Amino acid sequence: MQSLDSRAGLVAVKRGPEGARWATPGGSGEVPAHAVDGNSVGAGDAFNARLLFGLSRGESAGQAVAAAVALATRVVAAGRGVF
Repeated sequence: MQSLDSRAGLVAVKRGPEGARWATPGGSGEVPAHAVDGNSVGAGDAFNARLLFGLSRGESAGQAVAAAVALATRVVAAGRGVF
């Protein structure tokens, strides 16, 4: 993923079972996910919520994306989705 100019603070791309990629003006990275079977309902919402929570607490983009991938993976693995 190419670096961004200063107009975008962070871009995160969710990639389902492949994890997520992120980029900021200062760098970029990729966070792999562990493949799990389950119900993916709500996984994207959980990812978004955890990402924003982490960023609001001052986590780096990489830390926040990694935590968001981990939470989304747990939601899928729970097997019942989020309703």
